[in-house]
Amino acid sequence: MTVVDPEIRVHSLVADGNYTEAFPLLVDLSEKGSLYSSMVLGWMYENGVIGHKDIEKSQFYYEKAAAGGDGEAHLRLGAMLVNEGATAEARAPLEAGVELGNLGCKYYLGIIELNETSLQAQKRGLDLIKAAAEQGHIFSRRKLISIEIPASNSPLKWALLLTKVLPLTLSAFREALRDRNSNRVL
Repeated sequence: MTVVDPEIRVHSLVADGNYTEAFPLLVDLSEKGSLYSSMVLGWMYENGVIGHKDIEKSQFYYEKAAAGGDGEAHLRLGAMLVNEGATAEARAPLEAGVELGNLGCKYYLGIIELNETSLQAQKRGLDLIKAAAEQGHIFSRRKLISIEIPASNSPLKWALLLTKVLPLTLSAFREALRDRNSNRVL
């Protein structure tokens, strides 16, 4: 009889969408320090995959994974908090994710900063988005184009900029299909 590593087993169950069977294994592995399991539990609670949505439990598990140094956990936690209307609370995990080099955190925090009234915050937001775009983050590249379009004085330049949006959208779609956890698309 072949013994299967519990992490591999639970990963397979999650990939197959067998969340009910995976849940108790995820909890056990999370208690043993598995960042992957904590991330998946955060996602499951955030999306109500195993019953009803539970944002507090989702936040608990995302924070647990983030405390272990998982940049993706910082992104998921920050994005969830923004979506729940807790933008001020989202800043800390996003800042920590930026420090870890997570491109999605740069993008999300950049968007938050762009919406601030302070010119200094807006400049920082633009700098974060530019940095993520330069590192290949597709949504950041799209955002830069969407900022440039209204500032365009020429109808020809405006049309040219719009023609760049579709290929970026297709690139994001292809990247997500290739690797749904890619750091290049949110």
